[in-house]
Amino acid sequence: MIFVIDAISAEIITKKYYKEIYSYCYSNLFCNEDGASEVTQEVFLFFHEQREAIEDTYIRAWLYKVARNKMGEYIRASKSRQKKFAELTEDSASISDSEIFVHLENDINVSDEEILKQKEFVLKSLSQRDRELYKKIYEEKKTYKTYRK
Repeated sequence: MIFVIDAISAEIITKKYYKEIYSYCYSNLFCNEDGASEVTQEVFLFFHEQREAIEDTYIRAWLYKVARNKMGEYIRASKSRQKKFAELTEDSASISDSEIFVHLENDINVSDEEILKQKEFVLKSLSQRDRELYKKIYEEKKTYKTYRK
């Protein structure tokens, strides 16, 4: 049987169980406030999206089940982010300070002529309207507000 929950009832349920679900998430995510907040928001967003099709009359149990699933998703995503971060730090560790300095020095030693060429290339890729806007704002030093009028 589908148990239809109207918008007002959904708000009452949210207010009644929000702190309880947050506490559950907080304790299961090793006292991670940001993670608990994120997961709790996702739980109640999902609840509001699904409220008209919930087939469970035990709303509290349903919310806990959704919270458990959302925490699993959060933990898997966190592990993936940690793995990517570790890979990035390994890659950056292999670049020496002298290599970084050479790249910075090369950036500093770009000629004015080269900068103008790059600027022209970028401006040509813009629409006529965007080029005019660029000219008014950056070359004629007008504000966007002034140009809009």
